Amino acid sequence: MIYQDFCSKLKYGLALSVLLFPLKGIAMNIDLSLPLSDEQVEVLTDASERELGKSGGGFFFQNNIRNPHYLFIGHIDPQPNGAGFVSAWISIDTQWISDNTFVKIDVEPAPGDDFQYQVILQPEGVDKEISYIASFNPSNQKHLYQFSVNDFIPNYRGRVLTDVPKLKGNRLKKVGVRVVGRLGDDTFQKGPFALKLYQISVE
Repeated sequence: MIYQDFCSKLKYGLALSVLLFPLKGIAMNIDLSLPLSDEQVEVLTDASERELGKSGGGFFFQNNIRNPHYLFIGHIDPQPNGAGFVSAWISIDTQWISDNTFVKIDVEPAPGDDFQYQVILQPEGVDKEISYIASFNPSNQKHLYQFSVNDFIPNYRGRVLTDVPKLKGNRLKKVGVRVVGRLGDDTFQKGPFALKLYQISVE
């Protein structure tokens, strides 16, 4: 009887801990030294989303013997107002997001590439055109960048949003990278870009 009571309380305690602390999650690592399935990857550009778009790009596995990786490559050809983008999304098993969640991305730009890039997240229950972004300017060598959940800003076509759900307490379903043509009111970027990606993790 004592053993049965103990087991019952233990099961109750475990169930209660799952209910009270569901955001703990398990670290999710995308090893980009291995090929992903076609169903996992989606590349979007202003040319694929809008009639007047001219930018293009791709996300390709490079089976380099010494250092296999994915290559995010393309060109940005924005409209006069700066509208233009290339995104590479990776679908993942849903991942809880908490205050302690960090996103890490291990990348290396091509020689001479001075583009600003964005890490992009998409949680469940949010319109597919809305993404949460954190920007970075890669150095000229391989580097691991780390972002807290508070570094990500909800964004819709270059506009910051304030009336959308927070990342914290939500489930993440997609991660990716993006290049945009307009960085600010009078700051633009255009031309070819190339970024090697070795790993993305959410932990």
